[in-house]
Amino acid sequence: MEKMTPWFNARLHSPSRNGWYDCKECDTRHYFKDGLWYRTKKSIRDGSMTILKMHWRGLTKKESLADLLARCDPTAPRSAEELAWENMVPVGIEFGSPDFERLTNESLKDLKSGKVGRYKFGKIV
Repeated sequence: MEKMTPWFNARLHSPSRNGWYDCKECDTRHYFKDGLWYRTKKSIRDGSMTILKMHWRGLTKKESLADLLARCDPTAPRSAEELAWENMVPVGIEFGSPDFERLTNESLKDLKSGKVGRYKFGKIV
């Protein structure tokens, strides 16, 4: 038996690669190519079909690390959101924060003096 991916909503998700995908609503396989859905591979010349409501799943494909790295483009520009996330300054007791040592020492002092209780599985012990 073929190993399939879970069902996905076509309004929210698109397949990551070209190929055949099962449709849950019409119990048929459709062909996906370059972001468009087709009834059959031959219908590419006739035009794509409009998807109003469809849940799809595809055949799973085991990819090696070499395959994944071959698709990776390390020279691709990073988005502003990704750069902002990477350049975020640590705050508070996060490692790398300028106050890390001081706040860690204060926390240990408070713990030893009994000002704060020890937590174990969300409960004070």
